[in-house]
Amino acid sequence: MHEPFSLLLSVYDGDRPDFLRRAYLSAIDEQTVRPAEAIIVQDGPVRPELAECLDELRASSPVPVTFLPLPANGGLGPALDKGLAAASYDVIARMDADDIAMPNRFEIQLPLIAQADIVGGGLIEFVGEPENAVGRRVPPSPSIARSLSPVSAGMISAASASPSRTFWIACARVETRIGSTSLNNREA
Repeated sequence: MHEPFSLLLSVYDGDRPDFLRRAYLSAIDEQTVRPAEAIIVQDGPVRPELAECLDELRASSPVPVTFLPLPANGGLGPALDKGLAAASYDVIARMDADDIAMPNRFEIQLPLIAQADIVGGGLIEFVGEPENAVGRRVPPSPSIARSLSPVSAGMISAASASPSRTFWIACARVETRIGSTSLNNREA
């Protein structure tokens, strides 16, 4: 049995309803291990088609949904902060509104939580359908994250640091334990 966990998803007006529906179903309905709850943050007003999709997902969800509509679009970071504050569980899985999760994503990632503070997985970028892969990305391994020492991290200016690089540097500074899964076997 796995520790209960939350799924956190942020949506804004630029998201497509068809992508959002597919993302939500892949992260909830199609998982071998389901989250105990979903937290959907609506980052500002959305057009009627997207609002209707959100209503349908909430009404048909097999897990409880906490819906947080924000009055204005403040960006992904602040929206995720609101969602994190609403989570009922310590373990939180993150999903974008245009992601498709492999059916065994959480089954594979949850056991790694015991050995890591952050667990990530690679991704396959595609156009249109998942079969039309155009690229792959793999998260930094623990050895790469450790190589970002506080000394080298301090030499990066705020103007040149991407949010992703800044995140990994912060992890290195506090000696965060990092786990990742592979895409070799089409895992999470």
